[in-house]
Amino acid sequence: MPLSATRFRVGAIAAAAAAGLLALPFLADGEAEASTPRVVQDRLTPTTAGAGTTVAAELTVHSSKCFTAKTVGVAVRDAAGRKLDFPSPATDVRICPDGISVTTGARTLPAGTYTEYGFWRDDAGRTHKLPAQTLTVTAATAPLPVPSPSASGTPSPSATASPTASPTAGPSSTPSGSAGASATPTPTPSGTPTTAPTTTAPTTTPAGMRPLPDPLYGVTVDDVSRVGDIVTSSKSLSRMPTTRIVFDENVPPSEYASAIKQIQPVSYLMGEILDSYYVKDYSPQAYHDRVADYLNAFGDQVDIWEVGNEVNGNWLGSYADVSTKISDAYQQVEAAGKRSELTLYYDVGCGNGSSELDPLTFSKQYVPAEMRAGLDYVTLSYYEGDCGNIRPTAATWTSYFQQLHELYPNAKLGFGEIGLADPVTSSTQAKAESMLAYYYGLKIDLPYYAGGVFWWNYAEDMLPTTKPLWQKLDTAFTTMPTP
Repeated sequence: MPLSATRFRVGAIAAAAAAGLLALPFLADGEAEASTPRVVQDRLTPTTAGAGTTVAAELTVHSSKCFTAKTVGVAVRDAAGRKLDFPSPATDVRICPDGISVTTGARTLPAGTYTEYGFWRDDAGRTHKLPAQTLTVTAATAPLPVPSPSASGTPSPSATASPTASPTAGPSSTPSGSAGASATPTPTPSGTPTTAPTTTAPTTTPAGMRPLPDPLYGVTVDDVSRVGDIVTSSKSLSRMPTTRIVFDENVPPSEYASAIKQIQPVSYLMGEILDSYYVKDYSPQAYHDRVADYLNAFGDQVDIWEVGNEVNGNWLGSYADVSTKISDAYQQVEAAGKRSELTLYYDVGCGNGSSELDPLTFSKQYVPAEMRAGLDYVTLSYYEGDCGNIRPTAATWTSYFQQLHELYPNAKLGFGEIGLADPVTSSTQAKAESMLAYYYGLKIDLPYYAGGVFWWNYAEDMLPTTKPLWQKLDTAFTTMPTP
C-alpha cells in the first residue's frame, strides 16, 4: 500500500504460484559463494509497453553449468525505487549452458520509465540480480467520453435489496454529492452523473463469526506463496495472530483459496480488498464487483474485511470516487453480516501538501455518517520513514485515537499498518526491532483501543521462524497490553 509521494508498495504477488522474490535481499556478484553457477541474461522483454495494457515479461538465460534455480523472475522498479514486479515468477527452473526462457505472469503499468531486471533465487534463499535495462511505458490514447446515462443530473435510486444478505447496489450517500459508478468499468468524465454499481450478491449465507481477541496481534502478508512458513509461524507464536492478507490487483479469489484454507485454522484473517496504490485503477463498478467476488469466495473464512486502505492518501484518485468505492464496499460487507475495517493514512505534520486530507478531515467529509457509525474497526497506517522519522508519543496517539473515537463511536481503533519501506537488512535491523517493541507495546489506555499494528513485511522480515526478528515479534506479542 502506498504511503506517500515518495514511496509506494504493491500488494500480494499472485498467491500460491508466486515465489517470494521480495522476501530476501539481493546479492552483489561478489557476495555469491564460489560454487554458485554463473548465470548470464541473454534477453529480457518487453522493453516497451502501453499504459494500461496487460503484458508479461520473458527472460532468457544460460548458465556455466546445469543446476536448478528455486525461482526465476523479473523485477520492476519505478524512478522512486518502488517495487512493481511482474507476478508469478517461475519455480524450480533447470538452467543449463544451452539456455532457457521463462515467461512471468502479466500485469499493467502506468505510463513512465522503469528499470527492469531478471533475478534468480538459489536453494539457500539468496536472490541474485541480473543486469538491468530500461522499460518504457507510453501513455494510452485517451478514450472517448462515455455518454451520460440519463438527462437527469441525479442518478436513479438503487434497487431495493432482496431479503437475503446481498450487498447493496451502491453507497447510501456520497459526501461530495457525486453519484455512484457507471454501469461499465470505463471511467466517466468528471462532472458526468453515473449510475450506481450493479449488484453481484455473495452466494454464501452469512454464517456466525468466531470471536476475535482483544487486542489483535496483527501481521501483514503481501505474498502467500510461502504458506508453509506462514502456517508454521502462526502455530509457533505465543499469541494466535491476525494475518492480514493483501489481495493483489487483477488476481481472482481462486488464487488465494489454498492459502486461506491452510492459514485460517491457525490464524485469524483480515482480508484487504485492494492495495491503495491500485484503487485509482478500478472504477466504482469494478471495485464493487471485486468486493462481491471476494465475499463470495471467503465470506465464511475471513474474520475482518478491510473495505478501504489508506483512503485519505492523495494517490487514490478523487476523494469523491474513493468515497463511493469504500462506502459501497462497506454496505456489501454489512449486508453479508461480516466485520468491516477501514484504514486511514496518518499524515499529521508530514503529509503530501494541501491536496491530501488528514484522517479526521477526510472522515468528516468523505465517510458517510452511517458508515462511521457502523464500522467495526478503524485503524491508522503510519510509517516513520515517510514522516521525518517522527515517533509520536503514547500521549499523542491517545489524543488522536480519542478524536477518531468521536467520529467512529462504535469502532475498535488501532494501527492497521506499521513497518519499514523495504525488507529489513543488517543496517536497518536495529530500527525494525525498536519499532516492533514500541508500537506493539504501546500503552493506549482507552477501552476501544485494539492494538493490531500489522507489521508490513512480515514474511520478508520474520519468516522462517529462525530469523532473529521473528523472536522479537513473538516477544512483542507477549508484551502487548490487554484491556
